[in-house]
Amino acid sequence: MGKLIEKMALVRGHQIVAKLDNERDWREQLDQFVKADVAIEFSLPDKVVNNIHKCFDANIPVVVGTTGWYHHLNEVISWCDEQKQAIFYEFDVYAYQRNESIGSKIRIQDEIIRKTSSA
Repeated sequence: MGKLIEKMALVRGHQIVAKLDNERDWREQLDQFVKADVAIEFSLPDKVVNNIHKCFDANIPVVVGTTGWYHHLNEVISWCDEQKQAIFYEFDVYAYQRNESIGSKIRIQDEIIRKTSSA
């Protein structure tokens, strides 16, 4: 699925700044990765939570296409709140918004969608 997303992104004029498939890639391409507007995460259930954490540490919103990790969802949402981050995952979007109105939540989601869909 990740290769299809990459192809579609390139056709739409987006730039892929890094492709991280293993720990070596994370080390070698971190300087490029931190330039990204958004991360698209397609990996394995045993890798996804660590990858989400790395995205949050780099202050990059993440779209997660990997499934099978939802037993860690509460932990990830806590990180999202603590680090004031945003995550899109199957069936939902979660963005840090403590004490924000529903209007603010919608604006935050619209902004993330705009950033991830504009060329």
